[in-house]
Amino acid sequence: MPGSITYLKQITVYLCLGSNMGDRAANIHRTERQMGKKLVLQTCSSLFDTAPVGNTRQPRFLNRVCGVSTALSPLDLLGFVKDIEKKMGRKPGPPDSPRPITATWCCLPRSWSSRIRG
Repeated sequence: MPGSITYLKQITVYLCLGSNMGDRAANIHRTERQMGKKLVLQTCSSLFDTAPVGNTRQPRFLNRVCGVSTALSPLDLLGFVKDIEKKMGRKPGPPDSPRPITATWCCLPRSWSSRIRG
């Protein structure tokens, strides 16, 4: 069924959050609240201020890693975090451009590898 969400067994996934536009900490906290609509926030690292990589002619990033519990499929999780980025004001552009929020997975269960690669 188009637009339907696939749910799997509940697992833990680690997401990397980063912001280098506007109130960086508020952007990350707002993203965490948005994630709570479909994910269970289990743990989060401290916030880390880091220099940009690649395009160094942009503001510094504030970053955090969050462990979340989810039953979403890999593609549904990806769609969910990309929707959050869009709602937070992220615009399409070069990969190394400034952004109010970026949310990417950084550690996935081994069982997902075949689902992501196809």
